[in-house]
Amino acid sequence: MAIGLTVLNQVLMMFSLMLVGFVLYRKGLINESGTQQMSTILLQVCTPAVIITSFNIQFSFEILKEIGIAFILALSSILLGLLIARVIYRKEHRIAQFAVAFSNVGFFGIPLVTGLLGIQYVIYLSTYILAFNLLSWTVGIYLITGDKSAMKFNTFFKTPAFIGMMLGFIIFLSPFKLTGFVQSSLASIGSINTPVAMLVLGTYLAKSKLIDIFKNKQVYQIAFYRLILIPIIALLVLSLLPMIRPEVRLVLLIASSAPSATILAIFSQRFGHDYAYGAQIISFTNLMCLITIPIVLTSAYALWF
Repeated sequence: MAIGLTVLNQVLMMFSLMLVGFVLYRKGLINESGTQQMSTILLQVCTPAVIITSFNIQFSFEILKEIGIAFILALSSILLGLLIARVIYRKEHRIAQFAVAFSNVGFFGIPLVTGLLGIQYVIYLSTYILAFNLLSWTVGIYLITGDKSAMKFNTFFKTPAFIGMMLGFIIFLSPFKLTGFVQSSLASIGSINTPVAMLVLGTYLAKSKLIDIFKNKQVYQIAFYRLILIPIIALLVLSLLPMIRPEVRLVLLIASSAPSATILAIFSQRFGHDYAYGAQIISFTNLMCLITIPIVLTSAYALWF
């Protein structure tokens, strides 16, 4: 019960910040330009800072092994989501397939992992972010467009998350660690990741008519697969891997249980698909995970700890 309340309190805190973003946008205190600027700061500055900070620890072969295992499991989790989505939805339901397969691991996963376990565990979440970027900018774009030539292999290597992880990994392998004002500056920048991410998600909610979202039957089905089916499968599979520390398994479960990725709306708009529909899915799954994530994580605590 205590663990359930801890998880619920963390999720409620995040949603209270989302509510602030919602109100600010609806009141006109944040506009579309402001939202885009906050997203840019989050993706290009805050997220890499958090990742680099998490790698600024003493090298350990055990941690190195866990990072490798975490990446393989992260890649497998997303590929499983893609397979499930492809089986359930036909080719023309491209947005639905993307929404089921790709979770909001950066915007939602980092704040939740940091709040529940501490920033040091973002090192394992970064492997999921790496797998997410690899597949979303390649298979994901192909999924949305149906055009193999649109796949952006080069873009993956230019993503701030990839660059941040590579820099962090070098620091992890090196005997020299970040200290002094450099470490403090990165930690300070990383500390604003949670509030900025939640404000941005709140503006996404504000852009959608909530009544229309709840009238859309399709989003309920997508939310079931994204927030219930895939997390349950992840929970069962991770439970069969007792050789991995419970904390690492929990990080991967959080990533698998997060709502649909916000990049869905970006890709939908960029490649000429239904942006409004993508935004509805993002908004609805973000609302519903207030219910599903505490249940999934409380079940994991009961089984693993």
